Amino acid sequence: MNKNEIEVHSSMVLDDADGIECDTDVTFTVRIDHYTCVKGDSTTWDSDADYYGYEEIDFTVVACHECETDKPVFPFVVSKKDEKKIKEAISEYYQE
Repeated sequence: MNKNEIEVHSSMVLDDADGIECDTDVTFTVRIDHYTCVKGDSTTWDSDADYYGYEEIDFTVVACHECETDKPVFPFVVSKKDEKKIKEAISEYYQE
């Protein structure tokens, strides 16, 4: 894993060996393409972004594996829930 990559754990519904859908723990390998964090300045009202601050996060999910077996999951879909979880993990990664 590169220094601009992190792993994010989640779960998704996958078919098991018998073709039955079940919740499966997965790990996304995420490449951080861009991260900017601008802290807000409460002394200015030039714009909401200046006052409250903002984060810009761009990423690419480069792989997805089942946690238990390390088997690749392909194709995979990153849900809105996963996207939010990934952005929170990236933000935490840069706060450390």
